Amino acid sequence: MSMNSIINHNIKSNLYLLDNYSHTLLSKINELDINSNSQIVAGNKGLGENLLEIQSAFYKIYSLSNGLLNKDDSGQPKKLKISLIVDILKPFNKGSIYESKIKPNLDTLDNDLQKQVKFVSTNLEKLIILYSLLLIYLVSSFQLLKSTIPLDSDLQYYNNLINSNVSFGIFLLQNLPVNLFSFTKNIYTDLINTSVVGTRAIATGAGTAVSQPPRWLSNNYHYLYYKLIQFKEILLSAIYKNFKKIVSPNLFLIDIKNHTSNTTKKTYSIFKNYLVTILGTPLYSIREEILNKRKNLINLQKKNAEKLGFLINELPTYKKFDYNNAASFGTIENVENEKTFEKASEIINKMYIVFEGANNDINIQFDINKLNVKTEAINLNESFQKLFKIAYESLPSQKISIEKIQLENGEPRFLIKYWFILLLSIAYLPSISSYFIVNHDKIKNWIRENLIGTVVGFYKNWLLKPFQNILATVKHDSNSQIAIMSQQSLNSDLQSLERMVIDFTIDQNRSSLSQADIKALEDLIAQGDLTPIMKNYETELKNPIRNLIKGELLRTLLIQIQKLKVDGAIAMSGIDKLLKSQELVFGVVAASPSLLVLYYALANFKNYLKNGYISKFSVGLKLEIRTSLNHVERLINLSMNSNDDSDDTDERNVYFEEGMLLLETVSLRYKGLNVLPIGMRDDWIRDLNDLNDKNLSLESRLNTVNRIWNVYGSYLD
Repeated sequence: MSMNSIINHNIKSNLYLLDNYSHTLLSKINELDINSNSQIVAGNKGLGENLLEIQSAFYKIYSLSNGLLNKDDSGQPKKLKISLIVDILKPFNKGSIYESKIKPNLDTLDNDLQKQVKFVSTNLEKLIILYSLLLIYLVSSFQLLKSTIPLDSDLQYYNNLINSNVSFGIFLLQNLPVNLFSFTKNIYTDLINTSVVGTRAIATGAGTAVSQPPRWLSNNYHYLYYKLIQFKEILLSAIYKNFKKIVSPNLFLIDIKNHTSNTTKKTYSIFKNYLVTILGTPLYSIREEILNKRKNLINLQKKNAEKLGFLINELPTYKKFDYNNAASFGTIENVENEKTFEKASEIINKMYIVFEGANNDINIQFDINKLNVKTEAINLNESFQKLFKIAYESLPSQKISIEKIQLENGEPRFLIKYWFILLLSIAYLPSISSYFIVNHDKIKNWIRENLIGTVVGFYKNWLLKPFQNILATVKHDSNSQIAIMSQQSLNSDLQSLERMVIDFTIDQNRSSLSQADIKALEDLIAQGDLTPIMKNYETELKNPIRNLIKGELLRTLLIQIQKLKVDGAIAMSGIDKLLKSQELVFGVVAASPSLLVLYYALANFKNYLKNGYISKFSVGLKLEIRTSLNHVERLINLSMNSNDDSDDTDERNVYFEEGMLLLETVSLRYKGLNVLPIGMRDDWIRDLNDLNDKNLSLESRLNTVNRIWNVYGSYLD
């Protein structure tokens, strides 16, 4: 949906009505067939040519309007250029062709033919006026919207400069060459302009007294001395003159009351004040420049908003035409709907006042009282002249004026913003480029090992492998089971302990054990009972040194060490069983960090593809939407209060309020489409169109704002 769709919809509705009326009127004109009439064709006063010129102009304007109603091969409405309207209205730049060229020469025709020519000429010319008015409305509204919508970004840019010291410093650096050049140029210009005056003043002895040369200076150098004094005075005067332009006089004010008692402190304060002033002059100058540019952009926005408000409030409405009288040729005065043409003539006069050259100056306030005068009667000559001037002079002049203001006060151009970076690039880019060329292989290997290798390693070790482990766990793959030690190692240690104990027992008893005794001993060992070993150990400890050398003390100690090893293996086996029971949980935990990273990356990538920016950068856009909604609600509240207070109605700037409401609505349309889900975008556009629906009351519009907050508020937090 286009920027001026709100106006576009009403214009197209009127074009459909005009189209229906034109079909009926053209059918009657074809029945008359006056172009082939012998009196007109044989006329020697150019009646036929003038009549054909009117018909040709109507055919062009009619075809142009149909091109807007019908879509081209790409499915989009054809674009409208003001130059096409100018070409159509050019034959009427001095007024009506019928009034100036045809009417004075009608005496050569009979009465019936005179009525027919008047019927065809006047109706076609009035239709040309109605069509042209609608098309000029479209062009002017699109031109104003296209030039005013970007002002929001420029104003936001300057607001950020004022509120951010970092942005302010960057702006100071960006504009340093331009400001230095401008300051130097002004000094040079003033120096040249005042040099002649200074020379005359010194030559005649007028003006300030010139100091006398020192006595030790030779008379031959007195002339040079006076020239140097002259140059110094002129230079200081030029610097001081330009210095006052950028430094506020308040900076030099000193609180004398606080320093009268202390001369030293007073002198220090004066010195400090001048020092701060000199060092802060560039900052004061830049800040003043920012504030002036911001003020000019605000004035331009207000001026354009007033014009848009006029276009909305004074939108032509061709509600009804007298089709019956147009179809049946009769009295000329009853053919057209007089009120429709009177209203169109009144709108043309108002539009001419609104778009005249003086109103393109942002420093001149818009006078609404000029539009309170209504046109008393239809005047084809004046209507054609003013329409042509609007299309040929006012709209192009307005476009040039707006572009000039935007160029002078808008966000700095690319070269000004990035001159420092470009300068650094010119200085260091060749050496950096040569370094990259010489070390191409090393850089390539570094990228392969650190960037590509990191990504591939992350994929294999943190994405692929954890998922393979989880899948193997679900499949109960024995190779994937987590284990601190193997079951075979535990069995081997336990069997070794059994053999040690049995052999020790046999050696102590010095006889072979029966199978029942061996079985009972194995059961004790399996339960961790080493009573035979411990009894012998206790006996051996009574004589530890002797038994350590000749006895079995060392052997019992080694058996106990083996017992400790088995106990440790059994404990580790228990831990193994616990890990195996939670193996799936450990696999999911191992894969969760990579899942979170992958989810965040995919979510932001999807958001970037959908909206063109990372989600965390939409905070500023959401804040702008909330601010615009606040402005819309405030404008509606002001309108409601103005309507309730009859004394305040005359002072109310209706056009500005309606224009700003349209600008805020269009701004919300574009910003909201970048934040809201796809499924809610049609509802968003519908609700915004309700805000500019002239058929709805102010209470209904305010309820629409509340509905927007309730429905879409969660997406704007």
